[in-house]
Amino acid sequence: MSNVFAGIEKTEQDSAKPDNKYITDGAYLVELTKFITRTSTNPKTKGQGLAIAEGTVLEVLDKEENSLRAGQPWVSIYKLERDATPERDLTPKGSKAMGRVKSLIAAAVGVDADMITAAMCGKLAEGDGTSLAGTKLKVVAETITFEEGGKWTKLMWSSLDATAAA
Repeated sequence: MSNVFAGIEKTEQDSAKPDNKYITDGAYLVELTKFITRTSTNPKTKGQGLAIAEGTVLEVLDKEENSLRAGQPWVSIYKLERDATPERDLTPKGSKAMGRVKSLIAAAVGVDADMITAAMCGKLAEGDGTSLAGTKLKVVAETITFEEGGKWTKLMWSSLDATAAA
């Protein structure tokens, strides 16, 4: 497979930690510092693609009990899981994660999600991953609790232009 983002065109848009912290409940103005890809070394997902966005919280717009602070670094990791078939199709979880990447990238580059392609994402993640450095976004984070007891934080990304127009 030539591009870790292969298949992003077929996914639905969605919006979903080291010294950096995962984004926690609240609303934030953030700045991207990096958008990169890596291969997972976790024994459960070894060899699977990861998309990783990193940045800094510029301002806390709506504070919750466990919100990040202004100036704090954050990271958001997307597990782009694929099946073992020769086509290496996205798994259901991988498809959801790819949709979340689509939401992030659409907000970061200021285009409709339908315009996001694997080639575009691959280009943005090339090299040192700083092609989106300095991009400012709004993100709203909300923790979802499942009946089984698990939790997941939904991230809803928007460009500042879209935020101002709303």
